[in-house]
Amino acid sequence: MSFLIHLFIAQCGIKIPRDLLINTILFGWVSLFIRYYLKEDNVKAISNKSLNKWIALSGYAALFLIITFVCGSVIRSMIADSQVSFDVINFFAIINIYSAVGFIVLCLIAISYFALSQVLVYLVKNFFPVSYVPLILSVVVIGLIYLTLKLNFATSFFELALLGWLIIYLFILVKINITYLAVRLNSSLLIFWLFFFSISITGLIVMENNNKELERRKHYAEALANKADPASETLMNTMLTDFRNKFLSANFSRFKNEEDNHFLKDSLINGNFSGYTNKYETKIYCFDSTEAPLFNADSLSINELNAVLNTQGKPTTIPDLYYYDLSYDRFSYMSKKL
Repeated sequence: MSFLIHLFIAQCGIKIPRDLLINTILFGWVSLFIRYYLKEDNVKAISNKSLNKWIALSGYAALFLIITFVCGSVIRSMIADSQVSFDVINFFAIINIYSAVGFIVLCLIAISYFALSQVLVYLVKNFFPVSYVPLILSVVVIGLIYLTLKLNFATSFFELALLGWLIIYLFILVKINITYLAVRLNSSLLIFWLFFFSISITGLIVMENNNKELERRKHYAEALANKADPASETLMNTMLTDFRNKFLSANFSRFKNEEDNHFLKDSLINGNFSGYTNKYETKIYCFDSTEAPLFNADSLSINELNAVLNTQGKPTTIPDLYYYDLSYDRFSYMSKKL
């Protein structure tokens, strides 16, 4: 009979999903559609009542903030939370389909945002044709109120910086003397806006890449510390006390029944204290005397596990406990009982 325990730290990542690309294409199409037909049909919202003007202005300012925060959060999440590389300095890291799709998504978000901002400024102009100061003040006041009442402080600094960027963007947008819904921008303005959005997105990419690199270094340092920390091996030794030979001899027959097998494995894993279960993901593999698997969670054979143990396993100070490196920041503990 053979009994083997495999413990490892799992770490997963995400790629940019197809849904995000489809949604940004749809977002861009809707933005350009609204912009085009407002120009074609010469749509205007005009009211002579002062109260209606300020209500409309507050609504447009709030919509400006929502669009800005949503687009900014999507871009930040793409850079910070996915495994897609946006590190243009490392050329070979971005030669893949995921990075190409990522840059396309960034471009679509920037184009859509620019089109919608033009629409909102055009609508505000109908109410306040002389000055755009009320719009900028409304954005500042509503934005600060939102950030003051916001309960999630983790992203407050980012959103405060985003609010500052929006004020600068609005100031530039209203100061440039153009027709806001013009079918085409002249070449100099087109180059200016390409430069402006490129610098803005690049700044965010650099900031988030630096944060990711810092977190990666911290994680690597923690992984090295865990390898060198005697407490980790002591923790493993405490867990392995449940797998004494006397206990396994008395209960091994229960692993041959599927229901008892799953129940006993769950009991052995979840019976440990939270300091262990929160830190490690545990798998138990059982095999009978013919080396046939006994209702294991996956299809790993005993030969594959023995190969890993014999070729990559490094002994620890605890008897029958080994560890091996999965990558520079991940490692596994293994123990085998016969």
